Amino acid sequence: MTGITRRQLLAGIPATGLLIANPAFALDDFPSRPIRLVVCYVAGGSADALARQISVPLSEMLKRQVIVDNRPGGASAVAMQYVAQQPADGYTLVITDPSQLVLNPLTYKKLGYDPAAFEPVALLQTFSWMLLVNPNDPSKTLSEFAAAAKARPKGISYGSASTGSPAHLGMEKVAEVLGIKAVHIPYKGAAAALTDLMGGQIDAYLCDLPSGMQYVTSGRLRALAVTSPSRNPQLAGVPTFLESGYGRVDVDAWHGMTVKRGTPPAIVQKLNGALVAALADPRVSGWIRSQSATPAPPPNLPQDFQRVMKEDSQSWGKLISALGISLE
Repeated sequence: MTGITRRQLLAGIPATGLLIANPAFALDDFPSRPIRLVVCYVAGGSADALARQISVPLSEMLKRQVIVDNRPGGASAVAMQYVAQQPADGYTLVITDPSQLVLNPLTYKKLGYDPAAFEPVALLQTFSWMLLVNPNDPSKTLSEFAAAAKARPKGISYGSASTGSPAHLGMEKVAEVLGIKAVHIPYKGAAAALTDLMGGQIDAYLCDLPSGMQYVTSGRLRALAVTSPSRNPQLAGVPTFLESGYGRVDVDAWHGMTVKRGTPPAIVQKLNGALVAALADPRVSGWIRSQSATPAPPPNLPQDFQRVMKEDSQSWGKLISALGISLE
């Protein structure tokens, strides 16, 4: 069976002529008890919100309760260790993003978990990023921001949730595209960085759309451009990098569902089918779009998700190597 391309997955384009995995091969007696859905972050974040949205139709389809379990800490090591210690039976799932299985293995010398201990089930959603500045920043356009940055000998300052985080690495790509100097200031979490941006302590922050939308719509921060190929419907007044006269900044990210490696293929297949169906549920797909993200399109097979991670690893690996990032 031919899979969907990475471009189609990240752009939310369904593949034609492809079939969703046949649930006839799944085990009839799975699940026989509640399923635990682990989130690597605190309650209230984008991953947590997605988990709670998708747990409802997933519970209905599997006819068993899906319990959301937040286990933050240790650069996701707490959650990933917990899942790795559970039986490979499909009863413990974990929502991942590029950090856990792509960026952390590339940036940390030692991880508190083995990335090879996990396997993909399905991609859930993809989303783009936006360059945020303080609403009092005199730059009203991306070109004005770049010109102002070039006029400063030391460049501009920008924050991120942590060194090696998607916001950090993505902003390095932005700085390269704009041809500016940018000084990275790592924080302990995105909230602290965004607070300092609102207070004027830093100049910019590259934020994923689901997390940053509330700051833009409330006027607390201003978006200069989005990284997507076309404008986002929720931010119709914000141009893309391409529209602003710059190259595309390919930093689109995702959330996906994974399980412990060694889970029986029939169970992985059944989970995949249930997740693909849940993403087609208007309650979920509508909510995802309302958050300025895109539901992963069918067929959305495990190997499609695996290919996205492999390609991301190659792309981010080059940048991480060039920046010389190596964390303890």
